[in-house]
Amino acid sequence: MKLLTFLFLLLPFALKAEEIKLYKATNDIIYHVGDTVRLGRGSSYDGTFQYVNLGGFIAFQFKDPRRDKKQLNAPETFASNSGIIKKIKMQRGGPDANRVTFVTDFKGPVNYNLYIEDAIATCEVTPCPKTGQVTSQGDKFDQLKKLKALFDSGALTKEEYETEKKKLLN
Repeated sequence: MKLLTFLFLLLPFALKAEEIKLYKATNDIIYHVGDTVRLGRGSSYDGTFQYVNLGGFIAFQFKDPRRDKKQLNAPETFASNSGIIKKIKMQRGGPDANRVTFVTDFKGPVNYNLYIEDAIATCEVTPCPKTGQVTSQGDKFDQLKKLKALFDSGALTKEEYETEKKKLLN
């Protein structure tokens, strides 16, 4: 029983995020603490940023499950803004193992957590990957869904959407 209690007390430390000094993202950029990261457009249906969320104590106050989690999203007014990376954290263990988070200052009173790989994949961070890069038939349909979501959110114009859709289907 004592061993179980001891392990239960150590669990939060085992799942703790490790701070790292640099990170090479899938958009081939090496990000360092102190670098600037530029936002694209929000990927949520309402234009907010799904992968740029309030951090710190303010976010802790929103942990109430009855509250709308969208309130944590960075607002659509953040589009094309830049922020300074204050910390780079890699989650160790748990369901988000190896997920990289940038603690970022967008010149406001609070910090925001930027989930970099998710933000790159949805073009919330620029530069983001070209939409037409496809490796399998299953990926093609996933890419089409993502492309449509980007078009619906206003991240792509009708011409860009049609061009990228043609590339995927050919």
